[in-house]
Amino acid sequence: MPQAQLKRVLADLLRRRPATHPDGFDQAAARLLFARQLAAYHWVLPRLQGRKVLEVGANRGYGLRIFKPYAGLLVGAELSERLARIAHAETGVPVVRANGERLPFRDDSFDVVVSFQVIEHVWDDRAFAAEIARVLAPGGTFVVTTPDRPGRLLINQVPTFEEHLREYDAAGYRTLLATAFGEVDVQGLYAEDEAFDLERTRNAHSAERYYMKGLLTAPWRFFFRVLRRLRKRAKLNAAYVKEAADTDIEALVDRFKIGTARRERWDHLIAVCRKPLENPPSAQEPAWTPSDNQRWARLMTRTAKRHGLATPDVCEPALALGRPSDRDLLDAVAAAAAGMEPGQSIAFLDGPIESRGGTRLRSVNFWRQALPLTGLEFTCWLPGCRWVDPLRNRSGLAGRILDALLLPRLPWLANLGVVVARRTEGAGTVGRSQTIDEEQSQQHLHEACARELRPGMDGAGDTHSGS
Repeated sequence: MPQAQLKRVLADLLRRRPATHPDGFDQAAARLLFARQLAAYHWVLPRLQGRKVLEVGANRGYGLRIFKPYAGLLVGAELSERLARIAHAETGVPVVRANGERLPFRDDSFDVVVSFQVIEHVWDDRAFAAEIARVLAPGGTFVVTTPDRPGRLLINQVPTFEEHLREYDAAGYRTLLATAFGEVDVQGLYAEDEAFDLERTRNAHSAERYYMKGLLTAPWRFFFRVLRRLRKRAKLNAAYVKEAADTDIEALVDRFKIGTARRERWDHLIAVCRKPLENPPSAQEPAWTPSDNQRWARLMTRTAKRHGLATPDVCEPALALGRPSDRDLLDAVAAAAAGMEPGQSIAFLDGPIESRGGTRLRSVNFWRQALPLTGLEFTCWLPGCRWVDPLRNRSGLAGRILDALLLPRLPWLANLGVVVARRTEGAGTVGRSQTIDEEQSQQHLHEACARELRPGMDGAGDTHSGS
């Protein structure tokens, strides 16, 4: 284990217990989170004056409403038809229903493209960045925000909000965007200490429960729990929480800043990208061809048994690995599902979180979204490999023993595992694009805050078909 990673694990295990939630905590957290995003919209306004502007991920249109007095020409793009209708009805701005990876605009169409809190949702972030570069005029600017992973998640943790397929640290964010832009400037969005503490409390995790599983690690979990209890619990300023819960959202926006200062207090990342590349390099993500398919199928079977699951009916180790095209991947998974009976299970190898440093790995949250489109239902992901490396066809006895002993107890160490899915009664709909769960979207904590800015507009969405 790298020394820096070990230090981070120990720091997580020894961190003070999160503060208890005073009255008004949930409302204050939601309002500050929404104000944090609005701060980015206000910060970008000087770049929009008289320019042709596209917002990708328009949501209910609260950004479009802010941009409208400034932009010379303004267009929104939104994947959800319901939200596209609402955004147009509330703002009068043209809003097209479109996937950010395939925008219905000509090359060099816009001077500025803005996309806030979207890139962590898209299936293929490299294709998304390349598509933005395509529609951006020479000399144009792309401004894009996303949550800052280190402040929200533990090591190798799958994003807790299932619509997030990945979350980035500053270095990974810059590396991704540099695949499509010649100049990338990453800054942080941060606030006063009380707002930072409240957001960290909202995202608090039980580190000992995440890093250590099973009976054999129970003494260590108890040990670190005792150490944490010996430390004074973190506290929130109850008066600040009450004030944030009652303060007008627009007034809360002024509490946030954007810049390179206070790196340890960043909540979100904001990147300003210039010099779009005319021909972004294609990702070199080779497919994986196992030298011995049966050997890796046996490894998957053993992994399932270690976790108390029955042997999968179908084992396809290489089904998902190294297919750069999401459409090709879904076609392959749907073809495998078509030969299965309802209730049967299928297993294949993939990572817990996304990795694009070679053979492409997709995330657990990707499969939660994608499998229903193929006639399958996500069952679980099982930690399977660290010292054994299927991608290099390396499977020594010592590696198999270490994986068998450690990964059930320290699952966060796994860089590859087994996705298990079950065949459903209905057929999949592979032809659909990436979808958003509308019911979940309506329950998103931003919804109430957006309605507060312009209430009474929910029924207005029926007046526009999303042109």
